[in-house]
Amino acid sequence: MAVMVFVDMVGGAWPGIGHHPWNGIHLADFVMPSFLFLVGISAAIVLRNLDGQRLSFFKKVVWRALKLFFVGILIQGRWFWTIDLATFRIMGILQRIAIAYAAAAVIKIIVPEQSPEVSWDIANGGGCIDLWLFKRYMAQWSAVFVTLCAYLVMVQAVSVPRSGCHAGDWMVESGKVSCASNMRCNVASWIDSSILGAQHLYIPKPGFDPEGLATTLGCIFTVYMGIHMGHTHLALKEETPWRCWRHWLLVSSSLLLVGLALWPLVPVNKRMWSISYNFVTTGSAALLLTALRAFELLSAGSATVAPSAASRGLLVAHNAEQPSPAQVAQDRAVSRRVANLAVKALEPMRMLGTNALLFFVLSDSGGITTLLVDSVYWKKPENNVVAWFMNTVLFGWLGCQCQGWTAANVLGTTSGPPNQCTMILVYSLMEIAVWCVICWVLYRKNWFWKL
Repeated sequence: MAVMVFVDMVGGAWPGIGHHPWNGIHLADFVMPSFLFLVGISAAIVLRNLDGQRLSFFKKVVWRALKLFFVGILIQGRWFWTIDLATFRIMGILQRIAIAYAAAAVIKIIVPEQSPEVSWDIANGGGCIDLWLFKRYMAQWSAVFVTLCAYLVMVQAVSVPRSGCHAGDWMVESGKVSCASNMRCNVASWIDSSILGAQHLYIPKPGFDPEGLATTLGCIFTVYMGIHMGHTHLALKEETPWRCWRHWLLVSSSLLLVGLALWPLVPVNKRMWSISYNFVTTGSAALLLTALRAFELLSAGSATVAPSAASRGLLVAHNAEQPSPAQVAQDRAVSRRVANLAVKALEPMRMLGTNALLFFVLSDSGGITTLLVDSVYWKKPENNVVAWFMNTVLFGWLGCQCQGWTAANVLGTTSGPPNQCTMILVYSLMEIAVWCVICWVLYRKNWFWKL
């Protein structure tokens, strides 16, 4: 959540932070897949016990998705008092999350898992990498791969029925996103314009939406990968947390490596949600979660995985000297101290996550708070509290700068893109810090906004 606000505010002022225009990847392009991945983990935990409640959970999933979709429409277009039904944007960030979450959760609910076998038991089965987890949910994985293959056929093999158009035209770099790869021949643009209408897309002319309906089909895999990680957590964490961590590491690193291998063949493209982008970003999100989980386990004093019989035999065969118990205890103490520092440093970020939806809607990503603050001004709209703070406190008192900018740019009386802007950088970090405090207070009072 903190990275989301940071890239939204700083992306236009510093190169490599904002969304990449077309083929390529920047920091901001990792945010959306991380949202979807974490939504999947939450869905797995919420839907862990479906016995006799499948219909009830199905209704809850659909209702929650509808509420999230509706909130997304209000936030994306800021339709708080009036809404133009002829031109409002239908898709957006929360709308994409709602659709992908609903599809993956419905697969989880209606497609049955295999009954556990004796060989799948925690004590006996799975071997060193616990591939039985894939076998147990094979039917659900099959349904997910059907959606992924359908998406691949759509973006790689379908040609827009217009003269001069060919399948996969979007992979050709052509500069700006407004005309990237000739939107006339872009299959996602054609599908979204045909179903939703070009006037309801983020870029009405030529008709393209980076969170469009067509490309959302590829997001179902991202959410279900989170569900799989949740399945692993529920199955292994209680008795063997490091065994769960090992499976996470295997899956996340494998997915990332496959995505990197596909990169030369299929460009990494967030706006088209290409297969290489899907695998690279989902694998990265899973790998980051794996690293954070390691810090959490070390901080809690959980012992690492004991060496296997094969590794013990290898040590004996090579006459390797095993560390003494005192040395092992000392190493664990050092690891625990380092992990404790990391966990404490990341505690403010955890507070943001406890009220993630509230933070998204009210922060500069959703823009409601800024809209309300900007609505109160002195004589002219540009004389509002935010502009005064940027101009007087950051520009004047703290000496923050933007190359080529003056106070007139802050007040909006002079246009021009920010460049190497320390003022926006400082402002974004201050906003994140303020929201950490707000979410910490809400957490202490046990106040959470849920849909």
